[in-house]
Amino acid sequence: MEAVEALIAAGHSVEPLGDDFAYWIVDGKGLSDGELLDLADRLGLLDPATDKLH
Repeated sequence: MEAVEALIAAGHSVEPLGDDFAYWIVDGKGLSDGELLDLADRLGLLDPATDKLH
């Protein structure tokens, strides 16, 4: 959820796709939860100490 909150705070549109939060719509593009984490990390929005799920 930290990545979701960080993306929203940075002005991105983020919506869950389904009830299990495994897939997301970010700025109109479908992403898995891992891809969402990678995006937030690439944009420098996550604390480097944040654990990633890979």
